[in-house]
Amino acid sequence: MKALRNIFIVLTIASITNLKAQQKDQCRYTKTPTGYLMVLRQGDDVISQIENMVKTEKIPSASFTGIGFASEVTFGFYDFNKKKFNPKTFNKVEMGSLTGSIAWNEKEPSI
Repeated sequence: MKALRNIFIVLTIASITNLKAQQKDQCRYTKTPTGYLMVLRQGDDVISQIENMVKTEKIPSASFTGIGFASEVTFGFYDFNKKKFNPKTFNKVEMGSLTGSIAWNEKEPSI
């Protein structure tokens, strides 16, 4: 999702399972007693960063929340009459929160 590319956000990932994570030097997240804490910077691909962490830590399912702001965000609004998404871009947007879930679809995580 290119829509979340320019977000500075702090994500907390609450793992549903009890995992023993091993920290790697290049990671931008850390294991906490209740899940993970991830800090992303402007220009980071949010979805890609979450997917990489999920794969590395072998997290089977989880929910996540985040806060931050974006310089440019594109969302697709669904038009029920035309049965398609219509993208709309917003500039310099404050985001109060970001929430979602993580599951696996065959061999890849699904955010």
